[in-house]
Amino acid sequence: MKNLFDGLLLYEITLLILGVILFLILSTGLLYYIIKKEQLAKLLYFFILPIIMIGYPSITQITISNDRIELSKLHQQIIDNPKDSASVQKMEQLTEKLERRASTPDDLVQVSTSNLLMGNTEKAETLADKALVKDNTNIVAKDILRLTAVQEQIVKNEEIAHDT
Repeated sequence: MKNLFDGLLLYEITLLILGVILFLILSTGLLYYIIKKEQLAKLLYFFILPIIMIGYPSITQITISNDRIELSKLHQQIIDNPKDSASVQKMEQLTEKLERRASTPDDLVQVSTSNLLMGNTEKAETLADKALVKDNTNIVAKDILRLTAVQEQIVKNEEIAHDT
């Protein structure tokens, strides 16, 4: 049951459950109409609503999966060309969108990587920590933590050099 609702928000879970309940009620009504030999056309139109209610969370999941794939491509583009402002801006938007839904260690690592590429080391570190809490063997999350530590040390060294 947990995997069925994984990554869905509360309103999407509610839509899914209510859609299934409405579908079952309509199916019972359909059986009643068949037994009583009444016209089915009136009832069949109502089946559209539960189908949409059940399908919406699935469509949302597909959209999120596409966003994850696009974010991975943007990571590579920014690594290849860090001065590409259009890619950076698009990555910021996708990162913000996906951060709200990040629940699995892989999602958290991906959002953490985005924050690291954008220079948000504290946020990257926090997200990598969350990923390690869920999966303490995640090598990428450990690498991100090492990178953030190195980046923070570089900033400190630059501040010391600047002050002297």
